[in-house]
Amino acid sequence: MIKAIIFDCFGVLYRDNISLLYDVIPVEKHQALQDLIHGSDYGFLSREEYYAGAAELAGKTANEIRELEKKQHLRDDQMIAYSQTFRLNYKLGLLSNIDSVTIRRYLPDIEQLFDAFVVSGDVGITKPSLEIFELIATRLGVRTEECLMIDDLPKNVEGATLAGMQSVLFTSKQQLERDITACLSEESQ
Repeated sequence: MIKAIIFDCFGVLYRDNISLLYDVIPVEKHQALQDLIHGSDYGFLSREEYYAGAAELAGKTANEIRELEKKQHLRDDQMIAYSQTFRLNYKLGLLSNIDSVTIRRYLPDIEQLFDAFVVSGDVGITKPSLEIFELIATRLGVRTEECLMIDDLPKNVEGATLAGMQSVLFTSKQQLERDITACLSEESQ
């Protein structure tokens, strides 16, 4: 029985347009950018080190990268409101591959919105590692089998499933509403 619903942040609650950053970096440097992103997500690089590295790859200043990043993340208030409709019947969690400084900048109300949250930069583990799914379930006080994970990346949905969670691949709010309704109605039968 589902007792907790866990949301990814970027790509689900925030529209993440990381492609803007990839557009200003030459294709041959995309792997280096991916390495920077992972270094920041794991907490190995500070946000300032990330900006400096991305700026070097793009041939821009760190301030230009910060400005570009601001354009990348737009809070989807409809999705956040939708997530809160489950609060009466389910525990709510947030699980994101990001550092804690950035998540608090984008979700300053994180403690009010979610019963528990895990960000990879704090724990040194990223999705789709099974351990991070187990950690968010533990923080929510439930078993992984009692969780429904919502993510926009297939590899993270697969990781959640391997950890024992039910999972839904997010592509749009309308699709998510249909899939969650179907998933929760199967649970009640």
